[in-house]
Amino acid sequence: MKSSLSPTAPDSRFIALCDQVVEHLETEPIPGAVMGIWRDGVEQVAGFGVTSLDNPLLVTRDTLFQ
Repeated sequence: MKSSLSPTAPDSRFIALCDQVVEHLETEPIPGAVMGIWRDGVEQVAGFGVTSLDNPLLVTRDTLFQ
């Protein structure tokens, strides 16, 4: 599953959390997701998978889900 990370270098805890999201998405019928963390003034965002099975655009930090 493809993911898009924040432009800043994510820390190891964020990467570990991203790995867990990828594992979950691979076992559930969810085509994509976005995750963001704000800690100590630093934003970390990652997009996973695609927007939908009918319109499979890559999920980014700016993707809006309905």
